[in-house]
Amino acid sequence: MAVPNTFAASTTTIPLANLDANFAYYDAAYSIAATTMTVNYTLSATGAVALNPANLNVVISPTGTGLVTINPATAGTINKMSIGATTPAAGAFTTLGASGAVTLSPASANVVLSPTGTGLVTINPATAGTINRMSIGATVAATGAFTSVTTSSDIFMTGGGEIYFTQPAPTALTATATLTIAQLLTQIITGTAATALIFTLPTGTLVDGGVPASVAANMGFDWSVINLGSALGAITMTGGVGNTYVGNATIAINTSARFRTRKTAAATYITYRVA
Repeated sequence: MAVPNTFAASTTTIPLANLDANFAYYDAAYSIAATTMTVNYTLSATGAVALNPANLNVVISPTGTGLVTINPATAGTINKMSIGATTPAAGAFTTLGASGAVTLSPASANVVLSPTGTGLVTINPATAGTINRMSIGATVAATGAFTSVTTSSDIFMTGGGEIYFTQPAPTALTATATLTIAQLLTQIITGTAATALIFTLPTGTLVDGGVPASVAANMGFDWSVINLGSALGAITMTGGVGNTYVGNATIAINTSARFRTRKTAAATYITYRVA
């Protein structure tokens, strides 16, 4: 850039402070006024460039579709910088480390930790933490080791090995009936009558509709019948469509029987008398 020199004597350096109202130069590419230099096109440097003003900001903020590209031939560093604090964008790193607290809480978006190959995810805090609202092993189950296992509704095991589970109010019947899956899931059914009763198992389709969808073939559940009848009040068990009965069918007065209903296929079950 040729700058006309109107100073009285030829100079090799023109201080920027002197480029004020007494001296100014403008052309299509550059403008210099007071303490600001504006470049409208490309600015290139073949040597080191230092931007370190005292107590002033350095702003690199192209407008429109302009981009900022930082791509040194050898690895460099970015220090004392908050990245994405105002407008976050994607980032890619070979190693990500943090010396302070890390919070991953995107709004309505997923957080995925899924290394490939032989990569592992290790979570091992110095003090005990918590994992909430997480299904563990739902897709690919693996071994788990726990000091105690607790559920919020159905079952929990203490550190001493005692198992506690939810026991609904038993189903009380006084007449011959086709049992429902809801009644079986109360786990205890009582029969009280002075005459003989017949309990028919629910169909396999009805059982399918009453158990969790996650119940697969060769899974099952236990339930019991207690005969509280008198006189001729024996109870006879019989199968239903898609629910085959196996075992002694008679439950005598003042005795009980234990059953295990096992799924063999969709809408297909076998109920065994096991005690």
